[in-house]
Amino acid sequence: PVDSAASPVRYRVEPDSVLRMGTAAVFASSSASGWIRVSSDRSDLAARLQTGDFASSLEEVSPAIPLTDQIVLLPAGNPLAARVLRIVNPTGNFTAVNVSVFDRQGNVAATIPAALDSHEGIDINLASVPTGSSVRISSSQAVVAQVEVRAVDSLLLLNGQAGTGLTASFRVAPHAVIGNGFESTLLLSNPTGQTITVFATLFSQSGGSVHVSQSQPPRHSLTIPANGSVSADVSQLTELLFVPAVNGWIEIESPNVALAGGLVVSQGRNRTIYPLQLVSESEIFYPLSGAVDSQLSGLIVTNLSGVSADVEIAAIDEDGFTLARSSIVVAARSKA
Repeated sequence: PVDSAASPVRYRVEPDSVLRMGTAAVFASSSASGWIRVSSDRSDLAARLQTGDFASSLEEVSPAIPLTDQIVLLPAGNPLAARVLRIVNPTGNFTAVNVSVFDRQGNVAATIPAALDSHEGIDINLASVPTGSSVRISSSQAVVAQVEVRAVDSLLLLNGQAGTGLTASFRVAPHAVIGNGFESTLLLSNPTGQTITVFATLFSQSGGSVHVSQSQPPRHSLTIPANGSVSADVSQLTELLFVPAVNGWIEIESPNVALAGGLVVSQGRNRTIYPLQLVSESEIFYPLSGAVDSQLSGLIVTNLSGVSADVEIAAIDEDGFTLARSSIVVAARSKA
């Protein structure tokens, strides 16, 4: 509940402008816990939730999509980290929820029934769930789900992904790095009732192999049991005994099925996670934090097509004024 009478609140966002406020300022509240729904008369808004101390840590997550069947990945890592599954009913109706935890082999490790009234949320402690598991949430009404993995010095947030309906045979992790203190781990969960084999290919920044000894990048096969999960260090995808530093991207090929996936990028004890992408975009908006001078914001642009792409990048301030504009050419199947 929000400790303020100022909920809901209304704000106006001018064209090409940004509204960036802390939750305490948004609701004029000294403390708040719960969830936030943003509605607008425009369908072309871009939004992100950023959380952290904005000095040594910052995590960002996109808005969650309500689903009646979804998968939440549980990344392995610090065994002392607190892991919480958060489920929210954004509808005006009662909903029955069933939470099933599957281990890596696809066996049911736990089932948790729940019931949520209109606009109610619930937090489920997953401390006893084996790392590397996946969670499937089925509900009578569309709900939103998110897992939070919180350690003393890191925070991961990942939304639920469609367990059925959203099928594809091609997915991409547009930014994968290993070496120089960085590690990347690919996570995949198979929500279907049959074992599947996927192929993950690691490309260099220029779209070729990561080592001169390979004429082309190897297609690394990964077998995922029915309802099971698999994780692979990106270094495994090189199929090299001695792995060089890599700044590249990953292509995942699979049967035309639903498949939940994400990539964990870590540097020391700092970690972040982002979901795999299914489609390319011709126009993308990203709000920047602009919190402290010591933070570095970077933009990764990966061209998946077979021809070069002309890309225009504009930096726009909160009032909609263009601060800088530049154009780059991203070669075919490469990253800039």
